[in-house]
Amino acid sequence: MFLTAVVLAGSALRGRIDVMNFYANPIIFEFLSGVVLGIIYMRHQFARSWTWLLAVAAGFIILRDGSILPFLGHASNLVGATLVVGGALYSRTLPIPGLKAVGDASYSLYLTHVITLAALAHFWRSGGLESLGPTAFTAVGVTVSILGAMLCYRLLERPMTQGLRRFWRTSPRKHLPAA
Repeated sequence: MFLTAVVLAGSALRGRIDVMNFYANPIIFEFLSGVVLGIIYMRHQFARSWTWLLAVAAGFIILRDGSILPFLGHASNLVGATLVVGGALYSRTLPIPGLKAVGDASYSLYLTHVITLAALAHFWRSGGLESLGPTAFTAVGVTVSILGAMLCYRLLERPMTQGLRRFWRTSPRKHLPAA
């Protein structure tokens, strides 16, 4: 309820206060959906099953063609994304080699994919590759983004995480006074 009020207030004040442009973005509801899915997952509310792949498929269909659920309007993205993530959480683990490595690099993927895709788009245009079409760009973009993220994970994220863990284990613990 509070989040809805923030989005509505942000929409009303859009253009007047810069920070409200961020809070007025309905993508905040996708973040909230992820939080709710995380809470449900941590409480082990549902059993893992292959049937959850139907939710993943339905989510991708909704994301591809939001007009399937016209009564939802822009909320169809929220529904589609929630079905994909929720279905993936509860479906059985797919025995695909390398999938765990991609999962390990997912935060690096999140942080680097925009830069990687922007660079690819520049090279794609300057190389005259537009004639290959959007499907080819998507396939190459996904591949290059994953490879770049895995490189970032191996060279930056993992060493930094390990270094911080060592630091926190060896640093003296200072007790803060109670407020």
